Amino acid sequence: MGKSISNLVYLYIFAPLFMAIYCFHKKMPEKEMQFIGFWILSAVGYFACDIIIPQFKELSLKARLFGKDINKKGTEAGKINM
Repeated sequence: MGKSISNLVYLYIFAPLFMAIYCFHKKMPEKEMQFIGFWILSAVGYFACDIIIPQFKELSLKARLFGKDINKKGTEAGKINM
């Protein structure tokens, strides 16, 4: 469920992105490619993190590298491995 929500949230960025590209094209055409490059780089970084973080979580739990939430000590939530 988390992956579908994160992709849905990311889709809300495309409308302002295309509007910003249009404004850049009209007002500063010389910086348009730089702006598009920054957006592509950020999108690649987002999807890389979206894929890599769950894999590192599984590897960390397998290696028994985890912690406990000390602010929830004494409750059921304080016993969950993070």
